[in-house]
Amino acid sequence: MFENKNFSLGKKTPGATVPDSNNSQNEIDESIPIHTMEKDLASLETHKTDSLQNKNVSFKEISQETKLSKPEPVSLSERTPIPSPFLATAPPKSTPGVTDAPEKKPVPSFFENKMPAELLIKKNSPIDNIPTSSSVKITGSKSIWGKVLHISVTVFIALLFISGGYYYYLIYGASFSGVEKLVGLFQSPVSEKTPPISNSAENIPIEVTEENEETAPVNILFSAKNPNYLALKKEDLNAVKAKEIFIQYGAKIKEQNLVTPIEFIIADENNNPIDFKAFSAALGMNISQEISSRLGENFSLFLYNEDDVVKSGLSISSIEDKGLERAVLLEEKNIAHSLEPIFLSNNYTIIDKEFSSSSHGDAKIRFMNIISPEDLSVDWTVYKNKLMIGTTKMTLRSIIDYTSQTDAPDAPRETIPSENNAQAVDNL
Repeated sequence: MFENKNFSLGKKTPGATVPDSNNSQNEIDESIPIHTMEKDLASLETHKTDSLQNKNVSFKEISQETKLSKPEPVSLSERTPIPSPFLATAPPKSTPGVTDAPEKKPVPSFFENKMPAELLIKKNSPIDNIPTSSSVKITGSKSIWGKVLHISVTVFIALLFISGGYYYYLIYGASFSGVEKLVGLFQSPVSEKTPPISNSAENIPIEVTEENEETAPVNILFSAKNPNYLALKKEDLNAVKAKEIFIQYGAKIKEQNLVTPIEFIIADENNNPIDFKAFSAALGMNISQEISSRLGENFSLFLYNEDDVVKSGLSISSIEDKGLERAVLLEEKNIAHSLEPIFLSNNYTIIDKEFSSSSHGDAKIRFMNIISPEDLSVDWTVYKNKLMIGTTKMTLRSIIDYTSQTDAPDAPRETIPSENNAQAVDNL
């Protein structure tokens, strides 16, 4: 309530009377200034609010001026009365001669410089910390260009991968057939035909594919080093049926690309070898008694792939080589007709003429050509206790070479069972 901070009841002020000590304590000293409502009403009439005439003065200059200026001692009566807190502040009266500033028209929204909320100038904030519009624009443009650059790089990398995959498919896709083989560029799928891994390399069959089709081994039906059984049923033991079966076996030999003479032992349904006398009689081969009496029971049928044409031949055991050779020489004019059941071709003509002589190693050969587009002939020799007959020149020579190798003392000799061969013929 009292504004005179230097006032004290224990000190005397100039011009003030000293109270009498004899007066009553309840008397009020009139020299002490008392703040009354009358003074508050008078101050409202004379009080004027101070305002800054120059609005461009910065907050820093005002603060510096207030700090530098020192308050001068003012007497209690000269001080500006302060509005009473008990009275409501009346609105300031308009000063005569001062006109209000014209109201500002609202600016359209598209002309406004909209800024983020965090960049709005707060009240009483320093002017130095206020961000300029140029800095805001630069920051926004940088963020936009950064996003554009990031998206561009991502799209470029994606296009690069797609183009690379398409190029790879154009180069290597021609060798693949289907989606399953294309998935095989990036991983190794397990095929259903692939057998389980075994420790023995012999038990792993090779799967035939487009890449190794030419070099993959074919399932071998016949042996080129050992005799094979050829089983004939009783009803097939005749010239017509037997020739058909021989032709079928020859086709299988061609499929295996075998170029060596393949030896077959003719057997019945129980795999019992058939002797030559019964075989020749069943096929209608007219063999004279002088020749058959000097022949043994064992014999073999040969099928030979010569220039992709299968030819046939015989190898019959001999009891007496010299006597057999003389007997065949006497029957040479009939031997060509007797061998017709084993000719695999029907396109030929036999002309009766003399045989000619030739040789192959130690073997003495007799031969006669037959008119045929397949260059058929009748070539025979008695060699190493056997009567060997071929339907072409190379057929007989191949049989001689084969017999020389298999009859060697250190050459293994084993007969192949005819179960697989008989089944193969049934499936033809």
